Amino acid sequence: MQNPYATSEMDGTPKEMYPVLAWRGILKLLAEAERAIVERRVEDRHRALMRAQTLVGILDNAIDVGRGGQAMELVKTSHHNIVQLMVYANLSQDVRAVHKAREIAVAFEEMWSQAVNGRRQPAADR
Repeated sequence: MQNPYATSEMDGTPKEMYPVLAWRGILKLLAEAERAIVERRVEDRHRALMRAQTLVGILDNAIDVGRGGQAMELVKTSHHNIVQLMVYANLSQDVRAVHKAREIAVAFEEMWSQAVNGRRQPAADR
């Protein structure tokens, strides 16, 4: 199996963009899940929500609480909350739960995008 990080490195994607891209993928999957719920496509709903949960799990496992302290504990709690919303949405076919999960995902995507954009600015421009 090919290493997904190797592929990203080869296509020029900087490593600091990985969380941004993961959250964008999660947002796309949540949109797919919402459409599937509305259109009553059970398998598509399930697949999209499971894939989104997997991505959140990968992001969550990358957190080093020892280095981030209380802030990282709050991030882990938010990750747990979004996964719980996805589980509930999957079991109950609840679009509102998908919307709540999306709100959290949007906040994380925006946070990571701002962090990356701030890091990329030359020191003189900050």
